[in-house]
Amino acid sequence: MEQNDNQDSSRRQEGLGTHGHNRRRLSRAMLGATPLLMTLHASPLKAAGANCMPSGWASGNVSRHDGPQDCGGHSPDYWSGGYDPTHASLSQNVSGQGRGGGGQLFNSASFHSHPEWRLAVESGVLFDSNYGFPGVSRGFQEEEGDLTMIGAVSASVFVLDVQGAAEREVIRYGTAALLNARYTNGYPLSERLVRDIVTDTLEHGHYETDGGDRLYPEQVYRFLENTMGLPSWGSA
Repeated sequence: MEQNDNQDSSRRQEGLGTHGHNRRRLSRAMLGATPLLMTLHASPLKAAGANCMPSGWASGNVSRHDGPQDCGGHSPDYWSGGYDPTHASLSQNVSGQGRGGGGQLFNSASFHSHPEWRLAVESGVLFDSNYGFPGVSRGFQEEEGDLTMIGAVSASVFVLDVQGAAEREVIRYGTAALLNARYTNGYPLSERLVRDIVTDTLEHGHYETDGGDRLYPEQVYRFLENTMGLPSWGSA
């Protein structure tokens, strides 16, 4: 009987020992994770400001009291790299070809940082291609023929067959927004959303936000501009 009692006591001690060991191991794991948890808590992911989305931008000036936030996008000038649509062809914009290679246009930051964009420009990719806005059915033109992506994001006054200056700016800022959505980390607009905004505006004359607000060309380009270093509030 005494032997059985000793065996039971021994088993309880082993159980307590195993349980204690597991608790100590769990405690060490939690202590090891604490700095990471504190870091995550101290550095939360920064959410985009309300002005960075169409519905928030349209209603934010009356519904909010804080200021608009920088949405992190690059401007059309960044993406155009100094392309001048007054020259007859892309090759005339690329000075210094030969020994140095690349030329003045392709030495700009956007082409250095985004080789796919440079390749698209060198290939003459069109505005209404799958790379750009395939849902746009109107055949926009520039001086040399069908509107290219580099022509669209450059000085928009040279885009032909548009209905007023605001529509030209929708093309210019819309192209920059699409490139931001594709290549700029943290840019809040998706490629699909940018395509919807630009396509609806060019095809139907307005874009309707999730909140039911209608944005017309002037408002659309002002909204897109607001995502590129010029934060603002709009109005529906």
